Amino acid sequence: MTAETAAKIFEYLTSVDATLSRTAIGNKVSTAASPLKKKALLSGNALSSQLENNRRLIAEYIEWRVTSPPKQEADFLESLLSMAGITGLRLFPEGIFRLWPYVGSDSLVFPEPDQVAPHNIYGAVVDFCFRSYSELNRASDADTLVKILAGIEWDIAVGPIHPFYDACGRISRYYTTLLSLWYSAPIVDRGTREGYFQDANEGREDFQRLFAAYPRLPCT
Repeated sequence: MTAETAAKIFEYLTSVDATLSRTAIGNKVSTAASPLKKKALLSGNALSSQLENNRRLIAEYIEWRVTSPPKQEADFLESLLSMAGITGLRLFPEGIFRLWPYVGSDSLVFPEPDQVAPHNIYGAVVDFCFRSYSELNRASDADTLVKILAGIEWDIAVGPIHPFYDACGRISRYYTTLLSLWYSAPIVDRGTREGYFQDANEGREDFQRLFAAYPRLPCT
């Protein structure tokens, strides 16, 4: 994939969302950890239309932002928060950040010392972005880049930080798409939803290893 046009990026993101995201195909998440999260979810055509609009804006943002490679850690932070805001446009009723405790999923529960309380999320996101910037800039080959990107995606989507009001999975993939383009890293085929989340539930290091073995898209 290249960043030649927002249309190509939009097509790619739509394909990935259709495979991996419950919300992106119009399903309400009945097992949401908090009633607050459920308030973010529309239904039917209203949800589908807003998701498509926001995804198109994300594609335009990526097309614009990829022309300005990061020069400092703050560029990572600005981009992640911008993408969260765009993804949640008219969907997040109380800001972009999670307001409730997050302990993990049925298959992957994090011990209390690893959990990130709502009042600590912003600081954790800052640290996460600074660390990600440092790791990517030290990477010396494509395989290492892919593993680092897998860790970044895992941290946002299912890891203890899980920072956003909703759409952590979508935001994680939108963000790593931009990072992949910034660093000329291969973009992988994530396969099926079942297989992807089975791998994610193995934990961060195992997910990085498994993700690195995913087929790489020929257009990269």
